[in-house]
Amino acid sequence: MRIVLVNKFLYKRGGSETYFINLNEVLEKAGHTVFWFGMNDKRNEHRPEEKYYIQNIDYSQETSALSQIKLGIKSIYSFEAKHKFEALIREYKPDIVHINLIHRQITLSILDVCEKYNLPVVFTTHDLVCSCPVGSLLTSTGETCRKCYGGHYINCIKNKCIKNSTAKSIIAFIEESFYKIHKSYNKIDAYIAPSEFYQNEILKSNITNNQVYHLTNFLPINTEYSLHESKNFYLFLGSLTKNKGVMTILKAFHKAHIDDFKLVLAGNGPEQETLNEYIHNNGLEEKVLLPGFVSGDELARLKKEAYIVIMASEWYENCPYGLMEPMAYGKPVIGSRMGGIPELAIDGITGWTFESKNVNELSDLFVKTSKLSKDEYASLSKSTLDFAKKTFNSKNYINNLLEIYKKVIEGKNRK
Repeated sequence: MRIVLVNKFLYKRGGSETYFINLNEVLEKAGHTVFWFGMNDKRNEHRPEEKYYIQNIDYSQETSALSQIKLGIKSIYSFEAKHKFEALIREYKPDIVHINLIHRQITLSILDVCEKYNLPVVFTTHDLVCSCPVGSLLTSTGETCRKCYGGHYINCIKNKCIKNSTAKSIIAFIEESFYKIHKSYNKIDAYIAPSEFYQNEILKSNITNNQVYHLTNFLPINTEYSLHESKNFYLFLGSLTKNKGVMTILKAFHKAHIDDFKLVLAGNGPEQETLNEYIHNNGLEEKVLLPGFVSGDELARLKKEAYIVIMASEWYENCPYGLMEPMAYGKPVIGSRMGGIPELAIDGITGWTFESKNVNELSDLFVKTSKLSKDEYASLSKSTLDFAKKTFNSKNYINNLLEIYKKVIEGKNRK
């Protein structure tokens, strides 16, 4: 089978890119021919099809008002992406297109190319931007919101949901309204949600008449599923941002007063200064470590040696690799009850959950878990490892994915 994988970023940057690169590997190992489409970047690996990539677009950069208007229009419907994608399709003649993160940079303009050539399209939803203009179901003030469900996108402007900006929220409103009128989401033949939570939200938002499947994310073919001896530290891996709940973790750990354990918050982000200030003001320099961004051997070591891994997200995570990867080493997890996290952090089987932002409840879990006996911890580690082996298996994933590919291809051929 000839498959085009599409993602705005084509280098390892976050969860969606991890999925994209892993998917490329398992598809090629299964004997399929894979082509990539996305943005140019010096961090990309070199591939023959890179001649068709679009220019890199960074919306975080400060630009003039005129440039912002031009970028705003381009973020809704990219003719550059449409024309270059069509050129790629004409040369490589794929059987199916599998899209991932494409909003704002690539845009849904490429779906018109797929429709023109009667190409089936599968979409893995790494966020909820197809249901909510922000993609997170949260307003700019952090309140849960589903007011745009059913196509009522005017609420995005009313609440200034995009970075508390009226202008940016208007662009998001125009974008989603255009896709509604254009029936763009019905041009996607099948949706793949990495969590049951995402599957349910997409169905509730009523943006498509087509099938929405649930397939839990998978880990690479060469994943080492094995138990490793733990050391006395709790671990957070990820961006040091408010929506990751890092201050909740720090305050809860401080409140717990656990003598024999340390806390490692590994990553970079805008909350780093606030975290450092809290650590200094409360004399926690010996108890809380901020090693910054880690990768390679050091990252592997932290995952293998952690006692318990924590994810305290304050937004609706899908199926986070930040929990999946340590679980393959039998590491129990503590997670907030947000999005797909409780589907991984299963109380009493792979770990525990707590109410997002609840410092007291998380603090109680720090105390509780620090008192686990060796036998209790060993039992929990084994059940976590067993869960990971069964749930994150790449062979099972690819078999299920290929069945979906087969169904949508057959559906196109009947039309």
